Amino acid sequence: MSFPRTSWMLKLPILLLTFCGNAWAEPGPISKHPRVAELEEKLMKDASSLIRTRFPEIPFLVTVSVDPLRRRSLPQTGQSDENLPFFDVREDEGMMQDEWDDPEASLLKLLNRVKKTVVNISLPDSLSDPEIGEVKEFLFVSLHLIQARDEVNVQRRVWKTVGTPWWLYGTVAISFMGMFLTGLLFINRSATRRISEAIADSGKSAGGTSVVMAPAPQGSRRDHGDEHRASEMRLSDPVKLHDFASGFVKTLLDFEGFPTLEDFRVLDELGRRDPQALGSILTEFPDEQRAKLFSWGRDIAWVQAMLNPGQLTLEAMDVLRGMLRHSRMGDSANRAWQELLIGVWRLGDKRDAFLQKIPSDTAFSILAALPRQQSIASGRRIFPGNWAQLLSQDFKPTKPDAGRIEDFRRMAFDMVPPSDLSRVDRYRRELELVDYLHTCEVAEEKDVYLASPPGSLLNELRVPFFPVLEMSDAEAAEFVGRFSPDQWAYALHHVVLASRGAILKAFNDKQRMLFMETEKGFEKTPPDDNSVGDVRETVASAFADFRARKARETVASGEAAVKAVA
Repeated sequence: MSFPRTSWMLKLPILLLTFCGNAWAEPGPISKHPRVAELEEKLMKDASSLIRTRFPEIPFLVTVSVDPLRRRSLPQTGQSDENLPFFDVREDEGMMQDEWDDPEASLLKLLNRVKKTVVNISLPDSLSDPEIGEVKEFLFVSLHLIQARDEVNVQRRVWKTVGTPWWLYGTVAISFMGMFLTGLLFINRSATRRISEAIADSGKSAGGTSVVMAPAPQGSRRDHGDEHRASEMRLSDPVKLHDFASGFVKTLLDFEGFPTLEDFRVLDELGRRDPQALGSILTEFPDEQRAKLFSWGRDIAWVQAMLNPGQLTLEAMDVLRGMLRHSRMGDSANRAWQELLIGVWRLGDKRDAFLQKIPSDTAFSILAALPRQQSIASGRRIFPGNWAQLLSQDFKPTKPDAGRIEDFRRMAFDMVPPSDLSRVDRYRRELELVDYLHTCEVAEEKDVYLASPPGSLLNELRVPFFPVLEMSDAEAAEFVGRFSPDQWAYALHHVVLASRGAILKAFNDKQRMLFMETEKGFEKTPPDDNSVGDVRETVASAFADFRARKARETVASGEAAVKAVA
């Protein structure tokens, strides 16, 4: 069957006209406005960040679709209504602009010009229904969506995760076991070789016979290695340690100039490192000398050393042995001078006030004998034009006479009185109060600190937590970020909302969410009181250091301003 050729010739012009009409047709409108796409991307990023914060270990997908609400132009005479592109507002013409065409309009403003926003989320099917509902509610609030207008759709999916193959664990375990056995074999072979060499050397020194060597006489000469090993064997015996310490103490007490400032500094440094080691040394001194040494100690470590002394250790013996090598003069006048130096050294922050009350030549003599970190700092503040002579090797200070030394010594110990042994009993009682404050409520803690007498050891033993709740907004903005929201949740456990204001105000949205999540967990599993107390003491100590540093910076800036004006 064949078609006539005339029919094709008639249809060909119609096809050409149809093709050309489609090719010349005006292009269609843009499918999505650029500002709409920008708002969708912003909402998608915010939703992804929030979900990742709440569930950091799970995979998810987020898509956002925004249907914009477009504004139409005012009707004009002889023209039908139509969508107009963006144009500037002119009050004299009374025309309106579309916010979506305004490049200066913020995304938050455009979020109000929306017909509907749809957020689609794909989450693993392992999440429970309450968790899904929590995600939807949290996204509505955080993305500023309207529940009557917008939608948050959550779809559960079954996603396969690529886990670690089981054989990899076995390979790692076998590798570690092989390395351990190889190292153990190497150590055993090395030890066996050394023992064999030692036996061979002992056989040669004994003339080839195996005998037990008798202890060498006291006056016999031995090599340095044998002497070192013998001394270690002697010092491992507590009785021998006590005998050696008693001999060292007796030798020190025979010096007229004991204790010197250098002696006391060594004991104070040991107490700061190990109060029990300091206590073991103090117990070797007679009662009168022990009470005198304790009276000069200002740090709480001296009280701890007297209350709970430990056993003599090699470190304590090294301290005693080192004190025997200190340079000292054997006259009684030097002893009064050393007590004056100790009295000035223990003044601390009051040292500058003391040095300003005495003659400058005596002040320079004392500064020259003090440790460098104290003498240079005080000299620069008190004698800004002459302190550099403390650095000169040719500077030879002149000591005052014995009468003036005694007067200055009495003046120093009047400014900071010596401690008495009753401080140890007060410390023992304060320890019970510290245990109570570790787990009590913040209101009770504040009442106890405010009711404590000025001379109480409580502030030295424990830094209070209640000043943290009284910090200003400026302090909170700088300090709160030093601790995580979890730590703040522990520290603020059972603290009333009115006392949390400055801290909560300093949180950003993410920190506030993590803080609230931790507090919700406390409803199911309340935290241990000791854990709460530990976190509070950590925060309190950091806040006390923070305020002290701020105070020093304020003083320094004030001094700089005064110098600039002068």
